[in-house]
Amino acid sequence: MEDRIRNILGMLDEGKRIFRIQDGEVDREEFEYCQIIDQLVFGERGFVQTLGPTWNLVHDPRFNKIENTFIINRRSLFGGDSRVGKQYISSDGTFSSTVADLEQYAEILGEGRHFHNVLVHPNTKCPIRKWLERIHTPTQAKPSDDLQCLCDGNLKKDPKTVKDWSKDEVWALVKQECPNYFTREGKPNYIATRLYDLMKADLIGMIDDYSETPLVDEWTDLDTGDIIEQTNNVDLDVPPQVFMEVDILEKALTYRATLRATAAKILKQIGFAGYLDRMAEQYPSHEPLLTDGEMDTLLRMIYQSKWPDDKPLLVANLSNYVMVALQTPYTTRLAEQLARASQESKSVVAELKTGKAECINRFTDPGTEVQQDAHAELVEAIIKNPLKQGLFVIYAAAEKQMMHKGISQGGLLAATSLAVEGVGGDEALCQDEECAECATARKVVDILAPIFSAPDFPLSEEGYTKFMQDVKETGFFDKKKTDLEGQLGL
Repeated sequence: MEDRIRNILGMLDEGKRIFRIQDGEVDREEFEYCQIIDQLVFGERGFVQTLGPTWNLVHDPRFNKIENTFIINRRSLFGGDSRVGKQYISSDGTFSSTVADLEQYAEILGEGRHFHNVLVHPNTKCPIRKWLERIHTPTQAKPSDDLQCLCDGNLKKDPKTVKDWSKDEVWALVKQECPNYFTREGKPNYIATRLYDLMKADLIGMIDDYSETPLVDEWTDLDTGDIIEQTNNVDLDVPPQVFMEVDILEKALTYRATLRATAAKILKQIGFAGYLDRMAEQYPSHEPLLTDGEMDTLLRMIYQSKWPDDKPLLVANLSNYVMVALQTPYTTRLAEQLARASQESKSVVAELKTGKAECINRFTDPGTEVQQDAHAELVEAIIKNPLKQGLFVIYAAAEKQMMHKGISQGGLLAATSLAVEGVGGDEALCQDEECAECATARKVVDILAPIFSAPDFPLSEEGYTKFMQDVKETGFFDKKKTDLEGQLGL
């Protein structure tokens, strides 16, 4: 994949995400699948709109540096990639996403806001601080014009200056708030060390610029996505919980990455690298061309187009957009966009504090019942259930093995397309019941098809294990030598 295309889509593999772009063309079914994901991320009441100010910090280059503090480079004893904290994105719609990713974003937002509160509202009894800490500590404080800060101004510290503090000052702050992260001799553990690195990467300053408090303040069941009451009970019977903002942020970033991977194939398919070379010939191939926000706009232009029916119009629109953007230096555009995003974010936060705007939760935003078609409902069911996600990857891989009769092999939905009538269809698969080439794959499809026959198909951990065992017994993993089995822990 040409560096110019990777550059313009933020895919140079220099940070948390490693992109694996497969050969082949993007067909209509794969594109339609990506359009659904595009709506989930950027559409009305989608992830980005729900995150509000928190999404603005994603566009700040500091966010990438902060993500990278969680990457641990280890020596690989048996070959392969042993780095921790990386995420692998494939252009066929698959990705590696774990609870560790949620923990990273929970730490970024949670610790960033905690230390911000400590510096800006040093009095633990300050009503504003109590309201800001409502996420983890119940409070009677309510947002209103009467909600006033009671802190001594002489004790407040500017959160934007923490990155410039001396080592001793930063370590003192970490030890003040997290004494258990240090040994009796005062030696920090790895969590304390990461907090130090986060502060030197200007985490607190970034929180101050964009997201002092979340727009959405609910807790959800990690497995089902259902809204629940938070509980600090460590009883193992309590289902795993995650703050909704953290869950949505991780999903938005991951699905955006898959959209970028497929968009890269589309740009290569239309020969856009040549246009980029001519428009950006004065820029080194690794020097950034578009800001992160502009990359989002580029994605929306691609997935709101009529691909593959009107390729010339798509090329013209994308070329004009990039050409106009490059007329202004990158640093100037970035500074203007970040300043505007920070101002907008602070305005939202100020209105949340005074009660002029309301946080999104079950009481203020119960939601409207939107009638979805069967296709969208099934995709949403797969996205919400990590167990179904894992099995769907296998299901799609098996279907692809059955598409050997001269039919184009596209993305995940190129075969029976989630068993939804009118999208793709069984005719895309080999219909020869005696075909030896796809006998094993046919068994796998028959085993997994019931899971994707309806959005509400129940799938427990026990059921998942049973399905995986049935698939394994077909010999599918032995025949298809990929890293899929290793990713799924088989």
